[in-house]
Amino acid sequence: ADRAAFRSGLRPSLSATRSAQMKCPGCVSFESPLTTSIQDSPAIGVSGWHTLAHLMEAAERIEEGLPIPAHLEAIFMDGTALGGARPKASIRDEAGVLWLAKFASRHDVFDVPAIECAALQLASQTGLNVPPVRTMMLGHRRIMLIRRFDRYWVTPDTAPAPDADLLADGPGNGRVEHRMGFVSGLTLVACDESESRTKSYADLAEAVRRYCHPSIIRQNNEELFKRMVFNIFVSNDDDHLRNHGFVWDPRLPGWRLSPLYDVLPRASHATERFFASGRRTAGQNGYARQCACGSRQIHAVSGNCLPVDR
Repeated sequence: ADRAAFRSGLRPSLSATRSAQMKCPGCVSFESPLTTSIQDSPAIGVSGWHTLAHLMEAAERIEEGLPIPAHLEAIFMDGTALGGARPKASIRDEAGVLWLAKFASRHDVFDVPAIECAALQLASQTGLNVPPVRTMMLGHRRIMLIRRFDRYWVTPDTAPAPDADLLADGPGNGRVEHRMGFVSGLTLVACDESESRTKSYADLAEAVRRYCHPSIIRQNNEELFKRMVFNIFVSNDDDHLRNHGFVWDPRLPGWRLSPLYDVLPRASHATERFFASGRRTAGQNGYARQCACGSRQIHAVSGNCLPVDR
């Protein structure tokens, strides 16, 4: 039903389904509690900043296959809705703003939280749209924290201004938290996981043109192309359709490309770049398949980007 709604350009309806729990991403879910609207106020955060040490210990126990207390198990079960193989949990800082905590693994051969955080900060410095991100040390272990970009704070019965920065404000002055609908690239491209190996950035660009708000199509496809180039340069090996997202932006209102997330560089030597799911990004001997982004047709060449007018 959701895919049919996207194909028709409509926002998915919540009238016949249970809405997602407010600590999870997405538009619909089949879990309780039952809410009536995507605008319902989010539930209180499942955990506070001060519990990070306990959550890290629990993440280690999960990784080793050991039992953890039921209340912590519920937190990490909610975290699995956020994707990825590593234990993660939503957590609120001292101000009440929601962040996603991503934990290191005992089996990591390099400092994954530090590298992922550095990659996202580098992306931000290049001008890409990246949410606030940071790391914290707990003893000798590092945690990466990324602000949940599917939340924003406004006063009741008001809409954010068209030029408002949705991540600039938090609790205070009567503001309440709202959740934006979120879908992954896998959903917007309308393919099954088993089909994702046949998809590419060109398919994402086409999804932007079909479903995103008309006022930001060109901007979003330019951003998408820059992300493709950035992912090639940093050898991001976690680049797949689930790691490209779209949010329902109340300022438009309509769908738009979400901020960048889940970028994990890994040392490699190759003349080709693929989506982690399979489709080639940069081809053998540096040549790439053409990626139609906005009003130009782009050839991605190893080490260089050559825009070619249509």
